Amino acid sequence: MAILHDLYTNKDLSADTAFQYHYVIDLHNKIRNSCRLAQESVCQVSSDAIERHEPKAKLKKFEPDEKVLVLLPKSDNKLVMQLKGPTGFAKNNQMWSMLLILMDDSALYM
Repeated sequence: MAILHDLYTNKDLSADTAFQYHYVIDLHNKIRNSCRLAQESVCQVSSDAIERHEPKAKLKKFEPDEKVLVLLPKSDNKLVMQLKGPTGFAKNNQMWSMLLILMDDSALYM
């Protein structure tokens, strides 16, 4: 933060300028804290929503090269589902997404 450096190294600053620098630094810290609190509350709300809307859902763990079936919508009608597989499981990318190998191509499914 160049403003903070200027505030402490430049002794020729007027009181007004020093006050403005402090105000900007305080505002920066308040915005950072607000963003952190908003991020924490979003994580809490999303985890509560998952538990409330899908109480029987369980996190599934697969090993690499394990065969899995994938339920995908058909290309002509998205309301009709079809099973593809067994396909090779490559790895978990995040909590709800995984990398699968379909016909020698890698595809990311969430």
